Amino acid sequence: MRSKDDGQVYTIAAREIDWDQVGSDDRNMGLEVHYRGDITHPVLGELSWTASEYPVGMFNDADSAMNGHTLVSNFSFDSDFGEDDDWDDGSGPEQTVELTEEQLTALTPEEQQEHLAVWFHSQFWDPAQETPYNGREGGYQYVWGGPYDAQSELEDKFAGIIDEGIIAAATEEIEADGITDWAPSPQHPDQLQAAEDYYESLREPTLADIEAALKSGVKLDFSSPAAAEAAAELKRSAEALIAALDARQPVHGGMGHNGPALDDAGNPLPDGFEDDLRKSAVAIAAEFEAETPDVQAVVAATSNLQRLRAWLAPKADLAADEFAKALGKNAARGAIVLGGLVLGSIVPGLDIVIDAGLTWLHALLV
Repeated sequence: MRSKDDGQVYTIAAREIDWDQVGSDDRNMGLEVHYRGDITHPVLGELSWTASEYPVGMFNDADSAMNGHTLVSNFSFDSDFGEDDDWDDGSGPEQTVELTEEQLTALTPEEQQEHLAVWFHSQFWDPAQETPYNGREGGYQYVWGGPYDAQSELEDKFAGIIDEGIIAAATEEIEADGITDWAPSPQHPDQLQAAEDYYESLREPTLADIEAALKSGVKLDFSSPAAAEAAAELKRSAEALIAALDARQPVHGGMGHNGPALDDAGNPLPDGFEDDLRKSAVAIAAEFEAETPDVQAVVAATSNLQRLRAWLAPKADLAADEFAKALGKNAARGAIVLGGLVLGSIVPGLDIVIDAGLTWLHALLV
């Protein structure tokens, strides 16, 4: 929801809205049931939604009264929600939005206390949700941070903005079920950082990562089966790229003597581009003639191939589109001619060398 006053966007979860059945009508396929949902938002004021179910299990798009605010995206309705179901089943943290200091101080004391409780439950939850438990080790193992104390966290966040008495009342409300030690929810910075670290650990290292590891003096293993297999593939792919470049014959596009223009000068490739490609491929292949390849030399050559490939990619796409327009819908994209460089054979080979280089360098570090 985007506020009409300051343009800020607020998120409202369906479970925060009070829904009621407000009427029904007899129709050909049975009853059409009407529903209404209302909420008094601490900033946006009175908001309401209406929806109808007809026939049973089929919900029509909801109408809404947004008090002059803009509805950015609406809820979707389905038939899974039963009469006795609870909107908030406790399976996840409450959703909330950050309010500015000015917005917080404009709330009534009751609204402030409610906001504090909702904010806390968005950041922390019962450790029974997902925290590992080991009785021999003293109970819950707070591997993602914690345990957290409600009053301390509320004071850290809202002290100086919200009155101490309201913070104390919110703490009492939060601890009403007897939970005094809290774990971080999936929205807590500790959990977000843990997730980021986990996914970062799954990412294959980039050339920059490898260069940093080499500078740190990491030990390399050239003798592992994986490294030996990757070395053979890298040498083979580099030699294949060299052969493709050497075998290239100048070819001109049928609709123009020099193919589609890609820059103001009409030259799709800069001077020395192919020579630069070849030199890097030769440098890689030459290292594998030695008993122990120079890893830094392979990193430098692979990095240069990546740079050339990055320059070439958008040019190749543009050439393919323009050349296809000239020849018609059935023109083969794989045979696009770019200033005499046959991308259908060179670009795949270039990609293979880059991938093989990264695979070998990664194998050395494992």
